[in-house]
Amino acid sequence: WALLPDQLGTAWQLPNLSSIGAPWFTSVDLCADGRVYVGQDDGTLRGYTAANGTGGSVAQLSPGFRATRCATVGDLLVSTQRHFVTQENRLGIHFRLSGSLVQEQPLDVDPVGLYVRDAEHVLVFGNRNGQGRLLDRTLVGGGTWEAYVWPQPISAVAAVGSQSWLVALADGGLQRFTYGGSGAVPLGSTPVLSTLAFDAVNGWVYGGTGFQVLRIDPGSGATEPAWTVNGPVLRVLPLLNR
Repeated sequence: WALLPDQLGTAWQLPNLSSIGAPWFTSVDLCADGRVYVGQDDGTLRGYTAANGTGGSVAQLSPGFRATRCATVGDLLVSTQRHFVTQENRLGIHFRLSGSLVQEQPLDVDPVGLYVRDAEHVLVFGNRNGQGRLLDRTLVGGGTWEAYVWPQPISAVAAVGSQSWLVALADGGLQRFTYGGSGAVPLGSTPVLSTLAFDAVNGWVYGGTGFQVLRIDPGSGATEPAWTVNGPVLRVLPLLNR
């Protein structure tokens, strides 16, 4: 559902087409081009107009792969993908408007977050061997270097500035990470968070834990309850109040 911000009515929604009880939607991201991109269990990645849900481009992933995160970089649609049987991870690059495949690259982390660094690079936050890792990936050719390592797995991440992120760890630690700067600075601890999202309008970060959404100050790490919902919080996307 896309909810209206004032009265929480439904602006638009997509049907769950699963007939076997498995999750139909595998990813949902609000990208830099203003569209909402939704990965689905039929192996597609579809873009929708945020205001009304009208459809647009469709990218068909390789057999067995499902989108887990995506971002737009100019004319490109970049996605992290996981094979639903083998659990192999890949980075897929498609043309944003046509959905045509440009390139697929192997990915050696279990991705948690995908962000654009510049027109030629993306940053992949993920986990490998019980540690959180940040990969700086070149889109053309797939060159990679490991920019940072956390001692605990990452449970959620959100960009809070052009070069800054809040990183939630699996032990409840909350850190502010600056790329190319002072590294990761501990802010405190929270319940283990399943998702983080930055609201550029009010400056808050929203974090999901269990059936609750927390409001988090990205400067101090202080938290307070925001909402309780009727199911586990999987993603929070501040959208129509911008």
